[in-house]
Amino acid sequence: MEKKKLSRSEILKLLQNVIFLLIGSTIYAGAISMLLDPYNFAPGGISGISIVISSVLPVSVGLCVFVLNIPIIILGFVKLTKKFMFLSLFVTAISSVFMDMFSSLNRHLGSASPIVHSPLLSALAGGALLGLGIGMIMLAGGSSGGTDIIIRILRLRHKHIKTGIFHICFDSIVITASAFVFKDIDTALYATIAVIASSLVLDIVLYGRDEAKLLFIISHNHAEIVEKLTVEVGTGVTYIQGEGAFSGNEKKVIFTAIKKYQITRVREIVRAIDENAFMIITSASEIYGEGYKAHSSEEL
Repeated sequence: MEKKKLSRSEILKLLQNVIFLLIGSTIYAGAISMLLDPYNFAPGGISGISIVISSVLPVSVGLCVFVLNIPIIILGFVKLTKKFMFLSLFVTAISSVFMDMFSSLNRHLGSASPIVHSPLLSALAGGALLGLGIGMIMLAGGSSGGTDIIIRILRLRHKHIKTGIFHICFDSIVITASAFVFKDIDTALYATIAVIASSLVLDIVLYGRDEAKLLFIISHNHAEIVEKLTVEVGTGVTYIQGEGAFSGNEKKVIFTAIKKYQITRVREIVRAIDENAFMIITSASEIYGEGYKAHSSEEL
């Protein structure tokens, strides 16, 4: 049977994913080794557990991350897709090597203190870079291994529980454990700050481009507003049939979803056509359909 050849666009997409995985793994490893580990900040997950273990045992963080991931990756190959797991294995191996490389570089340079002298700044910068690195890895279709894989497996049977809830539970356990091991509540609180920074940046990387606004517009000049929205903004518009509770008059309610950056232009259009128009603007966390996420897209 003749093997199907990859098209030019598929090859470029594969190359882009590989580059994203390499850059994301480097940023992720650098955040752990250069900013979080020097202060014993354990930001949840396998990397956080590894930081705790490496502080009490003569084993490097990178090696610990790789060893702890082995049984999880084996389980992932049984439960999850092979493509996802091969990418996750690649990321785990690369990031583990990079973690130890960065740590060795620090020691080789004879750095007696962390690269960032402020614990707070180190927690913020480390968490932000951690979120950026993981976000790039996830956009390329992989994961940093560890709890990401465990959570995906758990959600196969518990789809009603959001991914974020699982992450909060795992991270809380690791951070609490680090407070007892290091006997320092400040360290645990700084780790919490790193987790919050990581979550915020990760959300921006993964979902920032999908952030949208929902609009409900009631106006006597609805036809003119709809024409302007479809032509100048390029958005789809739906009419919802309404009725005034007091007057009993039938009304056409304009319903549409737009990108966040388009909201200023839409407000200008509505204001120019009907200053008395009634308009409700609300945020939408996720939108599926043309121009937004595909229904077949995998939840991250």
